[in-house]
Amino acid sequence: MKDSSVSCVRFIQSMRGNWLSECAKKQIFQKWKFILRFPVLKIHCWGGLGSQLFALSYYGIIKNTYPNRYVQLVLHTGGVTERKSEIDFLYNKLDMISVYDYQYNDIKENTNNISVLGVRHKCKKLIKTFLNSIRLVITNEHDVQKIRPWTSNVRCSYSNLELNRKIIVELGSLLQLDGKTINSNFIGIHLRIGDLVTFKPEGIVNSGILSNLISDLNQTNETAKKVIVYSDTELELNFLNLTAGYDIELRNIDTLHTIVELTTASSFIGTNSKVSLWIAFFRYGLKIPGKVFLPNSNYDLFHKVIKPFQPFEDFKVKSYTT
Repeated sequence: MKDSSVSCVRFIQSMRGNWLSECAKKQIFQKWKFILRFPVLKIHCWGGLGSQLFALSYYGIIKNTYPNRYVQLVLHTGGVTERKSEIDFLYNKLDMISVYDYQYNDIKENTNNISVLGVRHKCKKLIKTFLNSIRLVITNEHDVQKIRPWTSNVRCSYSNLELNRKIIVELGSLLQLDGKTINSNFIGIHLRIGDLVTFKPEGIVNSGILSNLISDLNQTNETAKKVIVYSDTELELNFLNLTAGYDIELRNIDTLHTIVELTTASSFIGTNSKVSLWIAFFRYGLKIPGKVFLPNSNYDLFHKVIKPFQPFEDFKVKSYTT
């Protein structure tokens, strides 16, 4: 009893002249830190490099907004198709982990399976609604900015973010993009096909549309006879059906280097892909001159994400119908 009284007196004396001295604050913090400490905020991501860049942007925004919060980027391989991390080189710069959770789904659609999956879906939806309501977990795209001290997980696509030029430039520097090397005789095309053939064939841009865009560009730049098509699928050299006089090159390289090289083109034609959208973002953020063509859906998303949009000389974003 005597020892506890002495300890109490010493504690009170340490606060004399100051309601809470630095010494007292440290003692209280040490005793209660296990309660005061906020949970790790995990930012989950599924998808390829385009999705990973959206999640990485969100990671940076949250780190800047809550500098004392422990934030972790979690990259999943699971989803409709297996997607691996394409930003492994950033592991030493960010708090980031990969989760290998892809499972090939070959469930036959019989009556019993549909019934079980329906019940499971309803249960998951109820749980998500509850966790979202208390902000413990955020799965609603429109609530990604409503982080609370107790929020532990964010599981979205993050494509509804608002990105300014500063954020894009910072992300570009992480990817070692500087926008200083421009090839004035190079029209670049990013043609994503991949799993669109199976899951969304209507998303594949017709080669005739691309040929018309190239012809329109050539009318304003007679020297742009070099056309490089970057695709994740093997293509025939004559698939564009262009008239004679064009030097066409087909390249199938990793996605990151595709972005790097297409930011150096004099003009860029994107397709229905988040990677095409990010190429347009980087060309805007790094103030790379030239025309950028995007499908209507990506064009609308470009202007929805870029806030505020500050046009600069010799840079134009145009839409086209697929």
